[in-house]
Amino acid sequence: MSLRRSSKFAANTNGNRVHPEIRRITFYSGNPTRMIVLYNVNHYLGGGETLFVRFCDYLDSIDEPYIAICAEGSFIQQKLAASPSVKGKVVALSGDLDYFYLKKDAQAALLAKVSASIGAQNEVKFVTFCMRDLHLARALSHQVANISISHLILHVQDDLYLGQTLFDKAAYALTKKRAFRNKALINFNRALLKQINDNNGLICMAQVIADHWERTFGLHVPRNRIVPLPSFSEAEPGAGAEANNKSIIWIGRIVDFKIPAVCAMVEFLSKRTDYTLTIVGSGATAQIDEAVRKFGVDPARIRFIGELPYDKIREEIVKHSIGYAMGTSLVELARYRIPVIVALASYDHALFDKPICGGLFFDKPLGCDGSELMNSDGPDIAELTDVIQAVEADYLGVAAKCYEYAKTHYSVAENFSRYVEIIKATKKISPNGFSEDQPKANVLRRVLFNVASQ
Repeated sequence: MSLRRSSKFAANTNGNRVHPEIRRITFYSGNPTRMIVLYNVNHYLGGGETLFVRFCDYLDSIDEPYIAICAEGSFIQQKLAASPSVKGKVVALSGDLDYFYLKKDAQAALLAKVSASIGAQNEVKFVTFCMRDLHLARALSHQVANISISHLILHVQDDLYLGQTLFDKAAYALTKKRAFRNKALINFNRALLKQINDNNGLICMAQVIADHWERTFGLHVPRNRIVPLPSFSEAEPGAGAEANNKSIIWIGRIVDFKIPAVCAMVEFLSKRTDYTLTIVGSGATAQIDEAVRKFGVDPARIRFIGELPYDKIREEIVKHSIGYAMGTSLVELARYRIPVIVALASYDHALFDKPICGGLFFDKPLGCDGSELMNSDGPDIAELTDVIQAVEADYLGVAAKCYEYAKTHYSVAENFSRYVEIIKATKKISPNGFSEDQPKANVLRRVLFNVASQ
């Protein structure tokens, strides 16, 4: 459906007036007492954006009314606009949508746009996918009556959002050592997360993240709200992978905290010359190229193929005998019944001293995706050589265990059902809720952010 653009307020299909900066794609035709509102205004494609679209698909499948608010021109908008089965109301917002960096009048205008897109509802169940949008949700709670806020914990460092000072950022550019010394914003984030948790609104994707937060700032997410990402569905029928053909496939973006894991696999290749590596994903490869030279690996044994359309993923995966990834790509690989190794995230971006990993996918803590294993107390850190020897010793057994683990713990239907159950049970915000003032971005920080965003 084409998007309307107008300099005046436009009428929707019910004759109501809508804000000129709101692009409406489809409409839910009903008047429910409770409305789920999904909010994610990232433009790029990442795990949270894929999750958003899949959540909309699930809500459509159970005829649950919802409003999906996204950014105009974003991956989310494009996917939902192209879907013939969308039943919810999809709203695409234009303009600058980063609430923290906006001036006061622009913040008010953005809140007005979001409020207008929700309209009059008896009860609003507002759901966020990242901390930036949770800051907006907190401000929105002062304007929208009968609202509850649920937040999906998809990043172990959510509490550190905006936690670097300008000095910290400059120091990192020179030393590559990360520090978070903006205590005002970190404390604000943690207080906000604790308030939402007290309202039963936090949904954490992994036990290791919940454990880390409890250790670092005393936030306890109960076991019934630790829900692994709903990402498993049966793979389409077709030829399977060839057992033990000594080929490894990495699926994932080449970004700073993932690069050390790829370099660890390069070092493994220097020890096992009978293996090859295929890298599916885009990003900066300079550090990987440097590792190839450092460890003396023949470049012909490493194949970079960039991003692949989703309908081409199966064809590439089944050419390989072992999967290597972090995040939802672990589940994607396990669907095809190959052994899957957990890659470790390095949030200080430092390379590992030796070729280590998070072990095999099937025996990890609930929801583990490699994001926080480096700080876990369990015996999950292993050398790649040992893990691959374990795969070689029982290839079909390991492959079956990875598949069953993904099927059992990452079910799309079961885990999205848990999402809906938790979201509906989240307590409404009291009139005095979230009263703490949000720290403001100073002029220099706002200017630098706007320059970097160009």
